Amino acid sequence: LAWVLILLIIVGCLAGGILLKRTLSTSKKPTTSSVESSSALESSSTEHVAIESVDSTQFDQAKQLNSDFVCILRWENDLLYNEDSKTKDPHAGLVVRSDILDKHQGDENEANAEYLRKSITGESLSYGQEFLDGSTHLDANGSPTDQNLLIYGHLVYADLNLKFGPLHQLEDSSVYDQYDTFTLTFAHEVRTYVVTDAFFFDTTTFDGTRAHSPYALNYSDEELATYMNSVKHTYKNYLDTGITISPGDHFVTLQTCVEGDPQEIFLVLGKEIKREQIN
Repeated sequence: LAWVLILLIIVGCLAGGILLKRTLSTSKKPTTSSVESSSALESSSTEHVAIESVDSTQFDQAKQLNSDFVCILRWENDLLYNEDSKTKDPHAGLVVRSDILDKHQGDENEANAEYLRKSITGESLSYGQEFLDGSTHLDANGSPTDQNLLIYGHLVYADLNLKFGPLHQLEDSSVYDQYDTFTLTFAHEVRTYVVTDAFFFDTTTFDGTRAHSPYALNYSDEELATYMNSVKHTYKNYLDTGITISPGDHFVTLQTCVEGDPQEIFLVLGKEIKREQIN
């Protein structure tokens, strides 16, 4: 693949057993469509357990740890960051972003590698910190403006309840109703998402067209339709939710690795269904 078109990072497992992951970035400009006019603003028919809200003190404390901090990830019924993890991570759910321009002079590789082995406090940490793709565009309030938010998290073989390991529970469709919503809390807004798909993506099949893959930040209507057709009918998708991400929608792509297979990644898509202003 031409380096001018795409940048690929494959991180090998360490002795303790960590994530194998692939990150790609896009140079497309932010979409101008607003979620307020998007078909993403719809109500889910499922009854949901309230997700614990984030107060301003929690957000401010995280921002004091590192100016790269952008949001807090919370999940219905604590799918992620639950007490089953034997590794107590004091910074679980804090999502950072290493800007490719401000910090890395346009080097996407360097930006997306910064937090692979480093905590939000800057300390060396084998399982790193959850991070938003470094190419993501933020507005003046620190909220993303792109259609697709790519968030990466480790799978830790030694503790599958740590970081993004629990995402693999969604391979069992019977647990869907327990874990079908999550939130991202930014400085001035909370975005709520409903899970639409959970699937494996074979990275060896990537043909260089980012807009037909999970790796684009923004899609044209035609590109999104092509990609979503693959999600529903080509990739190994464990969920049949009846919910489709359509033109005008905003969504999140959560990515982690697959134990024992360095060529595959596991992806969970969440469609934005509500956006609330705070602070």
